[in-house]
Amino acid sequence: MARPRDPELIELLQEFVCVRMIQINDLDLSLLQFDFELTWAAFFLNGDRTLYGRYGTRSERDRKRNVFFDRMPEHKLRDGLPKDMSIAGFKASLRSTLALHEDYRRAPEQTAPQLRDKRGRAWPWPTPEDMPGIKRGCTHCHQVNSNLVLHHRKTPGVLPDELLWSFPMPDLLGFRIDPESATDVLAVASGSEADRAGLRPLDVITEIAGQRVLSPADVQWALHGAPDGDAVTVQAMRAGAQIRTTLQLPEGWRRRGSFSWRWRSNRETLKRMLDGEAWHCQDLTDPERAERGLGDGDVGIKVLGNLRKKDKILRAGDVITAVDDGVRIENCSAFFAYIMQDKLPGSTLRLTVLRGRETFDVTLPVVE
Repeated sequence: MARPRDPELIELLQEFVCVRMIQINDLDLSLLQFDFELTWAAFFLNGDRTLYGRYGTRSERDRKRNVFFDRMPEHKLRDGLPKDMSIAGFKASLRSTLALHEDYRRAPEQTAPQLRDKRGRAWPWPTPEDMPGIKRGCTHCHQVNSNLVLHHRKTPGVLPDELLWSFPMPDLLGFRIDPESATDVLAVASGSEADRAGLRPLDVITEIAGQRVLSPADVQWALHGAPDGDAVTVQAMRAGAQIRTTLQLPEGWRRRGSFSWRWRSNRETLKRMLDGEAWHCQDLTDPERAERGLGDGDVGIKVLGNLRKKDKILRAGDVITAVDDGVRIENCSAFFAYIMQDKLPGSTLRLTVLRGRETFDVTLPVVE
């Protein structure tokens, strides 16, 4: 994005004052909150600090694939865009932002209520550099996620699901936003909450939870702040007519998704909790489970790597088959959530591990 080559994109960006932040040490956390596991994100702001919206999303670890931004082979990128974003979608969001900016300029009293909740709740720290555990120097985005989780572990109550399964994709409720248009409904799953709410493909989402929608990230932001068991209003355009409906959010709906792909922040959190052990894991496939003789009650989580440099207790290729003598763990995200939500400092984590043909138990102290 530092050197765009798309002529239409260049023309659109000339309508904005573009500011590139290359580090987040002094990022204003009261204003600019986003999914800190992203490689790149954009905010659309008015000069008076009114936040219009966001662009940038991800639902999985990036796949390496080639993407052409124009027809010149030398402009081929090794690592392509995530599947949830596109240049066409970014341009659509820029055009929507310009239209919203004009609405705000002409009638701020009418537009401001739709923008009030674009900013999040106040955090305990003004900037990432003020967070405990952050060393002076270049602050990594994933360190913000990790410190936020560790901070909430020290406060009364259970670490909430929304901090782990954060910025949920609307797919979990049965509808997907078209990355090419940034606001059109691409598909609706039969029998889902979106289906029961009456959403249909080609509907153009204009508002969710009372907030104007400029991109898939705006939908995620609205869902991110919505409590479980509640409902959010959805406003859309269908064949030129405005429709309004209510989308139900059942208890535990976030857990339908995965946060195990957020491997950087997960490993940073585990490293501090487990005295250096920090794993990147994934669920075994059904054939892999069968190959290792694992039944329905076995866990089946494969370790892909360990951030610990020396004396690794778990190694790449190890398979975790049981947790704390029989705790039910459905998948890798549930495994990480169990550690972060249920294992308090001073407790221990007991794992049964399959390494090759050998099975053994390990007990790890929880130190933070």
